[in-house]
Amino acid sequence: MLGIFYYQRERYDEAEAALNQAKTLTPDNDLVHRNLGGVYRMHGRYQDAIRELQQSIKIRSTAVAYASLGGAYFYAHRFQEAVAAEESAIDLNANDYRYWGNLASYAKWAPGNEGKIKPALNRAIELALKTLDAQPTDLSIHANLAEYRSRLGDSRGALKEIEAIPAQSRSPFMTRFAIAYELTGHRDRAIELLRSTLKNRASLNQIKDDPDLAGLWRDPEFQKAVGGTR
Repeated sequence: MLGIFYYQRERYDEAEAALNQAKTLTPDNDLVHRNLGGVYRMHGRYQDAIRELQQSIKIRSTAVAYASLGGAYFYAHRFQEAVAAEESAIDLNANDYRYWGNLASYAKWAPGNEGKIKPALNRAIELALKTLDAQPTDLSIHANLAEYRSRLGDSRGALKEIEAIPAQSRSPFMTRFAIAYELTGHRDRAIELLRSTLKNRASLNQIKDDPDLAGLWRDPEFQKAVGGTR
């Protein structure tokens, strides 16, 4: 719990230390391995993340662990494996909209999986809207919907989802917004958002290693905006 406490506050070095201590005490605890994998992913240590997440799944097979493994594979640019892991998550829980959204993101970069993109996005949006009806105060749903709509080319819909989140509450969703802005041709807004909200160096890994944001990463204006954070 201490490791999770630190993780949620972006104190990743302390989170890693606490979770490694927990792993020493309970090496057969799948939650410890899963959360440690999450910390390693934020550090850009994807092979370490994959190892921990695979161990979590070996102990107990869960949709959450497979979904996390898919993310680690994706940022490591192992796209086919990312698709396979996310499909395993969906096999275990087909009602979580995020898994469908992730599948669409990963399938884009895994040759031979292009036909999965649009159906997965449509399913993600359908389930997300149902979730929003039940949890209308969950701002993360709007952030994810902004990304999904941008992937479908719905620029107006994507921007509307972003506007549904108060400006002072947008910081936790900056990578989602960066993708939405980038895919809808508003890179200037992505750069301005990141300039004003990016505080943690680890968050840069999610931008640097996301193929959808490769152009943004190479942009001199973006590099200038985040230069003091790296």
